[in-house]
Amino acid sequence: VGVACLDRDIDFTDGPACARVARELELDVDGEGRLLSRGQVVDMDGLLGEEPGAAASRVGQLPEVRQVLVAAQQRIGAHWDLVTEGRDTTTVVFPKAEYKFYLTASLEERARRRHGQMGQTQCEESLKDEIVLRDRMDQERAASPLSLAEDACIVNTDGMSIAQVVEALYGRVQAAAAALDPSQEHAGE
Repeated sequence: VGVACLDRDIDFTDGPACARVARELELDVDGEGRLLSRGQVVDMDGLLGEEPGAAASRVGQLPEVRQVLVAAQQRIGAHWDLVTEGRDTTTVVFPKAEYKFYLTASLEERARRRHGQMGQTQCEESLKDEIVLRDRMDQERAASPLSLAEDACIVNTDGMSIAQVVEALYGRVQAAAAALDPSQEHAGE
């Protein structure tokens, strides 16, 4: 939504206009888990970088935009089994999710990862400042602030690759499922 508002020169403080853009995007997912806008696959690489990230954070603070996006995510979740991530996913979007994880990492680790994602075009120290600012903005926003769900499992991902994080989360889901139904202890292996 932030990139779409940038592309259309929409003022980030104009909640109704940004919400209109969010609705016009007609967000959905396909059977392969790819994000769609108006039926077309979204180029996720175009959403990385400093400018798209800042735009997303700014429009994501608008209650009107949050309302549109939460409704879209819930509509998608009603039709698909999902693994989702987001700063309010387990508290606002899917508060009744079966499995909830709160991923955390040190500021240094987050800056290192972001540096790698951005093709090393920005120094890690300035990235740290941006991360701290975005965290504060997301924690203090009026609509859907970043917070920890009481029933979420906290996972520190320092030093872990994406594959290792997925493996750790999958292991916890399997263990929880086995605790509920011991016949499922080795399912999926």
